[in-house]
Amino acid sequence: AAIVLSLDWKALPSVTSRRLPSEYSAVTRSGKCSFGARLRVADILLEAGRYEESLVLLRDVLRTRPELPEVHISLVGALVGLGRQAEAVAAYDAAVRRGCETPALCSNVALAFMSRGDLEGAESHLRRALQWMDQPLWRANLGAVLFKRGAYGDALREFQQAAAAMPNHAALQYNLGRAALATGDTNGALVALQRALAVDPTYAKARQDLDALRVAVQPLERDRDACPPPPGLAGRTLQFIATQAPPRAAPARPALRPVLPADRERSDRKSTRLNSS
Repeated sequence: AAIVLSLDWKALPSVTSRRLPSEYSAVTRSGKCSFGARLRVADILLEAGRYEESLVLLRDVLRTRPELPEVHISLVGALVGLGRQAEAVAAYDAAVRRGCETPALCSNVALAFMSRGDLEGAESHLRRALQWMDQPLWRANLGAVLFKRGAYGDALREFQQAAAAMPNHAALQYNLGRAALATGDTNGALVALQRALAVDPTYAKARQDLDALRVAVQPLERDRDACPPPPGLAGRTLQFIATQAPPRAAPARPALRPVLPADRERSDRKSTRLNSS
């Protein structure tokens, strides 16, 4: 029941309009309903973001049925929703000691680690959950953790896998666009942001980022159109080759002058004078 941990903390589609079951009035009025009814109502309240009300019911169920993994899962989720991260981690540890660890419990406590800045702890618990069961929501959360750790390529792959199973999730598409842009894939970022707005036209942050990205891309497109590549290179990626200084030419040698007869004659006379002296 945990919200998706997106880069802008946009929650899953709201379920606040979902009508609570008739047992809710009985639960709040008399407190004598079965634990099943209490747990059902607590989960609906949790999904609706009414964490404090949910927590009251969950603690009550936990006192009578502490062996139920579902109670621990929802309890950790409610504490995370209330921002009580240390209590959420303590509740997770208590559940593990009772032998109630489940992949959903690992996923929920990962949000607590994430909220208090422990990215390594969040990643390890999400990967542990995914070893048990491949859930796209947990993959989306793992992608958000990897993005915050600066592993943009890995984050992009997790978002892509999650989006393949949850294509109509606006926050996930937004995160996918952010990761694509971080890895230099401008076209992929444009497509993902457009999909986020197609799902939720009121998604202001996606609209702002998409408009800013279009403004940044327009000059590049104009430059590309003004300077088309030479024939035969269209569609290829041009690589810059490092220029090298041309080899230095060897110093010029003086030109050789042929020896003339007059030169020989002067040399002979000079040699005769030296001998006679």
